[in-house]
Amino acid sequence: MVPHEVLGVSPDATREEIRSRYHALILQYHPDRSEAPDAADRTQAVTEAYHALMGRDSGDGGRTRHIRKQAAKYHRKDPAKKGRAARKAARKAAKVKRPRRVDCGTCGGRGVTTRTRTVLGIMKRTEEVACLDCAGQGYVVQ
Repeated sequence: MVPHEVLGVSPDATREEIRSRYHALILQYHPDRSEAPDAADRTQAVTEAYHALMGRDSGDGGRTRHIRKQAAKYHRKDPAKKGRAARKAARKAAKVKRPRRVDCGTCGGRGVTTRTRTVLGIMKRTEEVACLDCAGQGYVVQ
């Protein structure tokens, strides 16, 4: 079905008309307010039509929206950061740091350590065992 028909607006409707009609239909069909058996399906159809008309795909632009929200947060914390500076700070904060491998400090990257044991109080035995800190890998993830 065509999004304009779902919302009941003309094809040349303004964004404000689409928005007000969407809100009215959501109030009418929302499952918490309506006892109709197909209320959830109608609500979903209305929401999808609204997003199609307003130019939003459900999976697109989530990161952009997140960065805008973060930029607003940085602007509230530091009013000197506006516009580009706030967006740059938000992008920097949104980046995920990847873990990196570092040689184990206990075994020196070998994965084994030497252990000396005394047998019967007089004999010393030296053996190599897997490093407990890196579980024999030779590296730890930081």
